[in-house]
Parts: sequence; C-alpha cells; structure tokens
Amino acid sequence: MVEFSKPESYLKQISVYLKEQMNQQAYNLSQDFVKKFPAELLSHVLMAESAFRVGRYQESKVQAQKAIKLAQSESDIRFCALVFSTACFQLKDYIEGYETLKKAMKGKFLPEVEESLLILSLAMADEQKALHHMKNLMVLNRQKALDFMKIYAKNMDAARGQ
Repeated sequence: MVEFSKPESYLKQISVYLKEQMNQQAYNLSQDFVKKFPAELLSHVLMAESAFRVGRYQESKVQAQKAIKLAQSESDIRFCALVFSTACFQLKDYIEGYETLKKAMKGKFLPEVEESLLILSLAMADEQKALHHMKNLMVLNRQKALDFMKIYAKNMDAARGQ
C-alpha cells in the first residue's frame, strides 16, 4: 500500500476510490487518514462517507459527529449534519438525526435539508413535522416536492400490496 504524508494526497486518492465505487478501498484508506490526521475535518468526513458506503452505519455516525465538531463554517456544519442524519436514518435513530440536522440549519431552509427533515419526520411518524417540511419544500422547490410526493405515494401503494 502506498504511504501518504499529506492530507491532500489522501483526499485525492479517497475521492478517486469513492467516484469509482471502490468503497472498501476508500474505507481502508480513510481509516489511515483519520489515524494520521485526527484534527483534519476532511479525514472524518471521508471516513463517515466511506464507512456508510460499506454499511458501517454506526461508525459513519460517529465520524460524522466528530466532523461536525471540527467544522468551522455553516456550510460544513450543514453538510456534516446531513451525513450524520443519513447514518442515523439507517440506524433508526430518527429523532437524533432530525434534531442534529434541525440544529445545524439555524433557521435556514435548503431543499436537500428540508427533504431530509421530511423523510426523518415521516420515519418518526410525526405528521405535523412532516407537513411543515413538505410546505417548506414546496416553497423552496415545488418540482422536487411534487416528485417526492409521487415517490412516497408509489411506495405507500407498494407497501399496501397494490
């Protein structure tokens, strides 16, 4: 295995692995990246992403949480919270994912975040929150909201056996 000495080298190689769907290689290299550069935001972000892709959701959640703590900008915090909430969804930790993502938003509305909050609300069976986020999504991106509703309705029909 090639030995890297700079964060940029890890970033480039892991990005190539992820792009090429070489998820196990990305995961293995991300482990080394985190060990060598534990204070580097990107090491934890890439570890969270690669762990998620190999089905290690708890590890993805832990790494995303570490990334949130290292993030400086609002956009980095939001991105890390999205990764965190996605891992939480897979682990059925819906409330924790929802609360973390909501807190990271600081009152701002973005379509991808509203969609994630909507999905988590539905998973929690919280109709009021789901309705709130659907309304927000309709205002932000009407077509995305309508597409989401079509997919949701289709999945509901399939779940009913129709």
